[in-house]
Amino acid sequence: MSIAKITIIGEGFRGLWLALELVKNKFSVTWLSLNSKVENDAYKYPWQMGSQRSYEKLNQSQKEFIDHNFKFTKADDFQVISKNMVLDFNTDLIESCLKKNFPKSYDHIIGYLKANHEDNSKLSEAYLEKLLNHPRGEYWPLEIIKNHRANELLDVYSEQLLSEDDYASFLQNCIKYVQAKGVNILKLRLNDIGKDGSKVTGIEVHDTNAFRPCDQLVIGAQTSLLKKNLMFLEETKCFDQVWVKFDIKMQPQSRPNGLEEFFSFAYDPMMPLKDDNLYLIRWKQSEKEDVVSVWAKAPYEETKKQSYENHLKNQVVKKLAKVLVGFEENFIQIQNEPFQLRPIYNEQAAAKLIKKNVWFMSEDADLGFEFFAILNTEKRILEGILKHYDKEISRDRKIHASPNGKSMDARV
Repeated sequence: MSIAKITIIGEGFRGLWLALELVKNKFSVTWLSLNSKVENDAYKYPWQMGSQRSYEKLNQSQKEFIDHNFKFTKADDFQVISKNMVLDFNTDLIESCLKKNFPKSYDHIIGYLKANHEDNSKLSEAYLEKLLNHPRGEYWPLEIIKNHRANELLDVYSEQLLSEDDYASFLQNCIKYVQAKGVNILKLRLNDIGKDGSKVTGIEVHDTNAFRPCDQLVIGAQTSLLKKNLMFLEETKCFDQVWVKFDIKMQPQSRPNGLEEFFSFAYDPMMPLKDDNLYLIRWKQSEKEDVVSVWAKAPYEETKKQSYENHLKNQVVKKLAKVLVGFEENFIQIQNEPFQLRPIYNEQAAAKLIKKNVWFMSEDADLGFEFFAILNTEKRILEGILKHYDKEISRDRKIHASPNGKSMDARV
């Protein structure tokens, strides 16, 4: 049988590790970038790699890919900040701090977080059941930590790995790395998608009008052309909440003493944890200027309104100024760029990872917005494709005898 051809429509780093793994499994793989200008994709680079604990859970191939292509720093502490208190997790003081502020439930909070860190699901469930018997005011830190992840807690007892800023060189290194391993890299404009009934047959690129056949198409980028051409797959939006990101310029070296580079902020934890009341922040310092990157959770439909965007940005700045010492004095401006959106994962998105011979791995299929979450989305796609071809190989062997003892594997 001929070698199976797989085309991956990537975006930024998305799809590069998957392409590498498919080549290792003897597929012919083309990774197609729809945007040849690297700097325009920079906002899609997750500045949080993930926790050290999440890194340890990755497989060896994922770790090698990260170690070879990325540089990152470590934040030893994870802070939860509100208008009334600062909670420093992963320090010797956290237990006494929780005991002081949550005297009736602190032991259950500590037990729950440690059980999560140790992957002890039974113990986690036991502690959670006890916590839910308390009023919400006795366990709101968990509500904040859980809101940053899909279906699991952010591991606050693990170091947080924060990516460096040199997006362009990291991406070029990744592309060269996978290209040297046998991945065909193209940076061309997509002109059309070939279809036969409800199955994709290949893609046509604009620059040469050449048709490139493929047996499987993996989509890691969303464009109007793709949406128009794939309507027959009934691929629908299955999210209503998104993370929005924007940046704030500050005076250089102005981060308050004791404030970690990466922290969580809930102005009033007793109010609904969304919009201008809950966000993740990275305060990156430099000699020229500091950049405060803010991720806030918001309703998707609201983010389409310019009035909502302006209101949210201004409210976030006002609330940071009320809580963080020196923020107002060192504030320069909110960067004049549109919201950068990341859909929030849900089960419907996971169920739509494949339609016929098309696989989706865009943001609404990620379990979080960290880089490790992106890699794990690609891992799910890889496992699905391998399972698909293993079934085909098994079926072909039943129908056809192997001539001269040669392999019936479609990948070789």
